[in-house]
Amino acid sequence: HLDEKSVTKHLNHNRRDSCQHRIDGAKVFVGDSLCGTVSYVSGQSVYVVDCGSPIVGEIVKVSQNGNYLTLCEVEILGVDSDDGDGVNLVSSTSVSVSQSSTGWNGVASRAVDGNPNGNYGANTCTCTSSASNNWWKIDLDEVSKIDRVVIYGRTDCCRDRMENALVYAGDEFCGSVSYTAGQSVFSVQCNGAVAGSVRIEQNYNYLTLCEVNIFGEPSDETPLVNLASGRGLPTSQTSVGWSCSSVQSYTNQ
Repeated sequence: HLDEKSVTKHLNHNRRDSCQHRIDGAKVFVGDSLCGTVSYVSGQSVYVVDCGSPIVGEIVKVSQNGNYLTLCEVEILGVDSDDGDGVNLVSSTSVSVSQSSTGWNGVASRAVDGNPNGNYGANTCTCTSSASNNWWKIDLDEVSKIDRVVIYGRTDCCRDRMENALVYAGDEFCGSVSYTAGQSVFSVQCNGAVAGSVRIEQNYNYLTLCEVNIFGEPSDETPLVNLASGRGLPTSQTSVGWSCSSVQSYTNQ
């Protein structure tokens, strides 16, 4: 248990005399966020779990559900945090989730079941039935300042499907996912956007989410809305080419 810190890496020093394989599959959490999973390599006794982007928290937990847990030394690398990312709004509130379509029994609620297991066979990941124009949405039970959204993708295959996924807090665009080979956890900053919902869009591939964490805090502020979206407002432009009317610039596609 730490005072609030921004954790970047976790080092596990394992046994050297025997039973080294017992560490395989151990998961490292910072607060409610999964930092990563240990993959055993024969003969290796020190494992570095990189959290990707820094995760703010007071508690670091190492969990091993499939074997004995033996730790010979633990190092936690990070810095003091003056202001954190708030609480996980998914775990601390009642929420409603939906998605554009459902394929292979990957219902929307799997993304908030508290289990970030990235193996699709474990029945913990969502999946859409279409390979394009997909979305997943969560409605929070109160308006909140959203600091960041952490997305856990598949680990058994298809990790690159998250490339270019878009994250919105209400009508405000937070950012897009930039995939790096082998990566399965993605953090998108929303920088305090005030919203009552979060939406993840993937227009160019199937959308599969194995867990979504949303960090922030309740807010009394009024969310910004897109005043142009779908309102049929009068528009004009200097000229029209290739059937590109001015209406298309603000109509939801």
